[in-house]
Amino acid sequence: MFDLVYTANVGSSYFWNFGGSFASPNAAGVAALIIAQHAGAMDPDLVEQILRNTADDIGKAGRDERFGFGRVNALRAIQHP
Repeated sequence: MFDLVYTANVGSSYFWNFGGSFASPNAAGVAALIIAQHAGAMDPDLVEQILRNTADDIGKAGRDERFGFGRVNALRAIQHP
């Protein structure tokens, strides 16, 4: 999974970057929100499924090599039943 992220840089500046090391904290943060929304009673496979099903598809339709399943969407993820 790759994610284009606008992130902090040394010296109080910001820059765009991408890659798994930038995407994983975003996915982990949204996963934590999903678990908290459901009072901690979530199977890890279900959390993964919710992340995939609520992501914004930003590349080719469906999963693709550059964007994986898309950009995580925290609002849609926590609103998922």
